[in-house]
Order: sequence, then structure tokens, then C-alpha cells
Amino acid sequence: MLLLATLLRGEVSELFQGSNVQSVWNEGDDLYAIEDRHARGTYVLAEGGRDRVLEVTAPAE
Repeated sequence: MLLLATLLRGEVSELFQGSNVQSVWNEGDDLYAIEDRHARGTYVLAEGGRDRVLEVTAPAE
């Protein structure tokens, strides 16, 4: 489990949580994480706490 948080003026704020996070990056003011969810057969982009499915694949048998 990955918990991504920020520290600003002495206060910690949670941005988002992820499991099997493959990558985290920023573009300007936006922060993104790629999360690989093998059990659900989906490849998900987490964007500031909102999940968006990029590609749906059949789980490996």
C-alpha cells in the first residue's frame, strides 16, 4: 500500500492511497499515479483520489 501525502505549513494532507503503484509523476499542478490491479484485471490511473480505467484486460488464468 502506498500513501501519498504532502506537508505544507506543518500540516500533512493525504493526496491518495494506492496498491501496486508502478509510477508517480506530476504535470504542472497535477499529480498522477499508475496503479496495476492484477486481481481486478484493470490498469488504472489515479488522479488526485479519482480512479480512471485506462485499459481493461482479462485477468491471467
